Amino acid sequence: MILSVRSPDPTVLTPPNPCPGLFYTTAAQDGYLIRIRVPGGLLTSQQCRVLVGVSDPLGNGAIDVTNRANLQIRGLAEPLPDLLLSQLQQVKLAAPFSQVDHLRNIMASPLAGIDPAQLMDTRPLVRDLDQYLSSQPALAGLPAKFSVGIDGGEQVSIRQQPNDVRLSAVQVDGEAEAYFQLSLPNRAEPILLKSSHAVAAVAAIAQAYRKSLEPGSKSRLKQVMQTLGSQAFLERVQADLSFPFLYNAASRSPSSANFVAPIGIFPQAQVGRFALGIALPLGRLQVVQLQQIVNLADGYGSGSLRLTPWRSLILTDIAKADLPRVQQQVEELGLSTAKTSIWSGLIACSGTTGCASSLTDTQTDAKAIAAELDRLDSPLTIHFSGCPKSCAHHGSSDLTLVGAASNHYHLYIGGLESPFGRQLAINLSPADLPAKINQLLAVYQKQRSHSSQSFREFVDRYSLAQLQAWLEGR
Repeated sequence: MILSVRSPDPTVLTPPNPCPGLFYTTAAQDGYLIRIRVPGGLLTSQQCRVLVGVSDPLGNGAIDVTNRANLQIRGLAEPLPDLLLSQLQQVKLAAPFSQVDHLRNIMASPLAGIDPAQLMDTRPLVRDLDQYLSSQPALAGLPAKFSVGIDGGEQVSIRQQPNDVRLSAVQVDGEAEAYFQLSLPNRAEPILLKSSHAVAAVAAIAQAYRKSLEPGSKSRLKQVMQTLGSQAFLERVQADLSFPFLYNAASRSPSSANFVAPIGIFPQAQVGRFALGIALPLGRLQVVQLQQIVNLADGYGSGSLRLTPWRSLILTDIAKADLPRVQQQVEELGLSTAKTSIWSGLIACSGTTGCASSLTDTQTDAKAIAAELDRLDSPLTIHFSGCPKSCAHHGSSDLTLVGAASNHYHLYIGGLESPFGRQLAINLSPADLPAKINQLLAVYQKQRSHSSQSFREFVDRYSLAQLQAWLEGR
């Protein structure tokens, strides 16, 4: 059955402040691009096979994973025809109402439901929330960047990822079941929710946000709450709920969490089953690689894949005996499951080949670095951003290179200053980068206090003058 591609209300064509979407075209330097939102990063092999059929004849032969665990296809000569859009709708890769497809912006831990450390399985909540948002044409006016993050207390966590609304599982004193701590912009006091109230709470927040916007406004939720005051906004939300928010209850978050790409083998909560994290070169999968990954998911797993906010991919439900065979086949595809692979932490925006705002060819320069640094003995994160907007990555990295005039970069290091770290050098040419970074890595590997000390922990201990001296080989 072919579903209706366009929504019944023709007066709402695009969300305010549109970022790349699926039902409206976005022109880039390398052609049109579309973004397919994947709530929670959860994919099935059936959905992937439809993606292959859509992207193979039209795009540049590749599919990109974004920093919100969504998918992006670049290099289209024309917008997707209605027939292909309807195929995406049929497998729930697109909303039934085109005007609200941008609201399917839900992030969750890539190990939701299988992480042994989790306090709750958030996958049902992701599905229920997606179903609600996808069925509410009245919410079409919300900005495209409106986002919800759901963290179930997993060891592989998304708590540090930016979201307008965040639900984080916590343990409450005297309660057997886990609760959610609700976090909103400009709101320091924690709010607690029963898990069964989560969808209703997010729905009330979305509706209060919509009603608070002036017609055509592009204001983010943070700006709305600043204007109204957080308490006044919460009163509007509470008016639509049949239960009260809980304040001042003692709660405990999980004691530790991993905020880096989950690459390699992870034991699942399901006995005898394992997840395998795969690093993707600059978050990109060739269509032929995706076809083979899907075959592995069907042949050795349960036909499911996970996308991550670190632009990597996870296969799940693999038997221990099959892990070596699956790893070998992944490596034969030109991909890696090694935690120390440079691709596990190398991030780059589209650069001058895809974006008019970029000052540098980040893709080419990042690949040149990868060719020189793929002999790491510990994980390292390097972020190439063609301009200060930092679209491809939020937050600091071990090393951040920001595009400057005349195809040069400013280099930032560590996590002591926002948004990129401390500025270590300015106006470095791409040709100078491999030697400079190798120099820093050599000092780190020689002088770190122990083998498990991370690069960021090491560099944050030293003065900027000392780091600059090392950068220059002094």
